[in-house]
Amino acid sequence: MFKIIYLTAALAMLSGCSGLVDKVKNTELKEEYFSASVERTHECIQYQSIRQHFYVEKDDPLPNGNKRYHLLRGDEAVVNMDMGKSGKQTLVSFFYDKRDPQVKSALTDIIHQCHRDLD
Repeated sequence: MFKIIYLTAALAMLSGCSGLVDKVKNTELKEEYFSASVERTHECIQYQSIRQHFYVEKDDPLPNGNKRYHLLRGDEAVVNMDMGKSGKQTLVSFFYDKRDPQVKSALTDIIHQCHRDLD
């Protein structure tokens, strides 16, 4: 009986790992520089995200002081964003699932609009 419980628990843990590995394997990184302060860049991304029916949620800052945000669709975080100063510009790193064309399209539009508004 103990073996069955142990095997069931092990299989449950492994199935969770495969989901994590799959998510990491399909994560795309897109880095963009904006010619505005971190605050103005954040405001633009937040505004453009709302226009695309997404919501920006603040996360704990990174150890280097950069800001971290999540772009939510409903309750699901579909994009992670790291944002910080890089010289006189703001660098934003976007992490998202490359298999989701709706997210990729919305993110491309958000970035394009913010470049138009800030640069």
